[in-house]
Amino acid sequence: GLNFFGNDFALPQGGGPILGHEMLSLLEREQPSKIKWEAAAAEHVFEYKSEGGQKHKVFYPSLMSIQARLELARERGTGISIWELGQGLDYFMDLL
Repeated sequence: GLNFFGNDFALPQGGGPILGHEMLSLLEREQPSKIKWEAAAAEHVFEYKSEGGQKHKVFYPSLMSIQARLELARERGTGISIWELGQGLDYFMDLL
């Protein structure tokens, strides 16, 4: 399945899902200096520290990561399914 939600990992314990509106609020509040492309995960990622000093790593889909997954499905001659439609960012549907 193609996820439209991200994951916010509290290092080193683990993490949980983060929805589009939550990710936008987090970006506004934390203003990370870099959002990087992580090739191994084929997603964009940024890091921040919570108020308690806990380090977090947030993976969130982007048009680039969605396009990579769509290309892989095309190459393999298969379809896709979308997890939890409505939990991502509005423009994600532009590629479908």
